[in-house]
Amino acid sequence: MAAFSNYLEVALLNATLRGVAFVPPGSLYLALFINDPTDAGTGTELNANSYPGYVRQQINAAGAGFAAPATQVDGSTQSASAVSVDFPAATADWPQAVSHFGLFDAAVGGNLLYHGAVTPARTLIAGDNIRFPAGSLRIRLD
Repeated sequence: MAAFSNYLEVALLNATLRGVAFVPPGSLYLALFINDPTDAGTGTELNANSYPGYVRQQINAAGAGFAAPATQVDGSTQSASAVSVDFPAATADWPQAVSHFGLFDAAVGGNLLYHGAVTPARTLIAGDNIRFPAGSLRIRLD
């Protein structure tokens, strides 16, 4: 399950209550973290210098990236990833475990939209990669 970022909460409230336009991103970018990015986006994202081979992975949000329409599951509305997302293999051992993910609106920088835990956390050695199978990334509204 993923949580909304402060940025997205403000954007949605402004759009629905104040008439401020919100243009959803055409693509999302899946990022990996060594700690919780929090709603404020203050976590530590991996970087290619310390985590050789790491780069955010694109998910086409406007197309088939997430299941549509959203569905009701256990009293909550949710959408799950419709495609697998594979990160490139680590080219060297990574110094810390990957414990969280974030969905951004840009390949570099940008705004954090959603975040959640990677369970179990993963420590990669050279040649390993992280894969999120279709259906494993869930955005849920309670």
